Amino acid sequence: MRAGQLNRLIALQKKVETKNSSGDLVKAWVDLATPWARKIDLSGRELEAAMSIHAEISVKFLVRFREDVKLGMRIVLAGEAYHVISALDKRGDRVELQIYCSKGLIDGADGN
Repeated sequence: MRAGQLNRLIALQKKVETKNSSGDLVKAWVDLATPWARKIDLSGRELEAAMSIHAEISVKFLVRFREDVKLGMRIVLAGEAYHVISALDKRGDRVELQIYCSKGLIDGADGN
């Protein structure tokens, strides 16, 4: 993985429950990390291959390998939220993580 290809600073977020000022539990997105990534819009062939993961996959982010990316998290890039569908170390060498995402109104990916 070449550092020059990681040209987008993303926010990797997870949903947590916190208490608001009146003591009620509310769900909020918090930044877990802000790694550099490469954004790849999936071509027809990649999208067809990825369909086995999820039907609405639209983009893939490549980041340096990390173990803490899970289903249900989201990635925010330039104010747009992408729901994490799957995070794979396809080569198994713990160098690069491929994060498949969808964009839209899925579990808060719209900003809620």
